[in-house]
Amino acid sequence: MSRRTLALAALVAASLPAVALAEGGGGPGESFYVYLVDFLILFVPVAWLVWPRARQALADRHDAMKAELDDARAKFAESEARMKTAEERLSVLNDEMNTVMEEFRRQGQAERDALAHEGVVLSEKIRAEADFRMDQAVKMARADLAEAVVTKAFALVE
Repeated sequence: MSRRTLALAALVAASLPAVALAEGGGGPGESFYVYLVDFLILFVPVAWLVWPRARQALADRHDAMKAELDDARAKFAESEARMKTAEERLSVLNDEMNTVMEEFRRQGQAERDALAHEGVVLSEKIRAEADFRMDQAVKMARADLAEAVVTKAFALVE
């Protein structure tokens, strides 16, 4: 028999004296002791059959819950360890990121300074070249002027 069937049968059997009393009929007896004996006659076999199974079911449930709890604790400890490892890795990555960013800033500063220096050198070169070309142009203009003056002077002398 299944547990439900057995429980239903025990419930029906246990309720028979109450039904008989409610009908007002004779039932098995009208005294308290008769009802007590009826109850014990029904309760003892049911308890004898159901109690060990109920205990076993409760013990199995207890063991299952304990195993689940132990498993949950183990998983929780593992997840805490993984979280701690991840936090450490994140801290290391943040430090590394800050180091890389500082290195990029330093390199950018150095590159900017190098470009600024190169610009100054190039502007000095251009200025020197412009001065040289201006001097050459002035010299050429003086030479042309001197030649024109000499040519005019010779033309006037002749």
